[in-house]
Amino acid sequence: SRIGREAGEANVAVLAQFSKNYLPILFNVTAQTPVAQRPCVMEAIEAYVSITDQARVSGFFTNVMKKLLSATAGEGDAAMDTDEERQEKKVLLVDLAMALMPGLDAPSTEFLYKATVPLLRDEAGAVQKRAYKMVQSMSVHQTGVVQARLGELCEALVQ
Repeated sequence: SRIGREAGEANVAVLAQFSKNYLPILFNVTAQTPVAQRPCVMEAIEAYVSITDQARVSGFFTNVMKKLLSATAGEGDAAMDTDEERQEKKVLLVDLAMALMPGLDAPSTEFLYKATVPLLRDEAGAVQKRAYKMVQSMSVHQTGVVQARLGELCEALVQ
C-alpha cells in the first residue's frame, strides 16, 4: 500500500528533526566501514543531508573541514599518526565532505573547492582519487563554483 503525499512529507519532516542525532552516527559508521563498502553509508548521509536544514549541514561541514585541514597540515592528532593513518583519515574526511556537499551554501562550496584543489596533487593516490571525485561531484551538484573557476581548475589538473 502506498502512503499519500501529505503523510510522506510528514514522515520526512520527522526524520529531518533527528538529523542532528543520525548524521553523527552515520559519520561514525563511515569511519568504521571498510572503504570498499562505504558507498552505501555515503548514500545514506547524502539522503539525510537532502532533508536537513542548511545551517545544520554547514555546522557538520565546518567540523569535517577543520579535521581535514588539520590532517592535511599534519597538525593536532594527525601529527601522531603514521603516514598511512593520515592518508586514511584524509580519505574518510574527503568522503564525508563529498557526502555533505549537496546541502552546502555557495560560500561553503567555494571553501570546499579551495581545499580540494591542493588535494589533486596529494602524494597519496587514494586522496588524489577522492579529490578528483570531489571535483566531478561538484560539477554535478554545484556547477556555478566549477564554472566560475574552470580556467584555474584546468591549470591545476594539468600541473
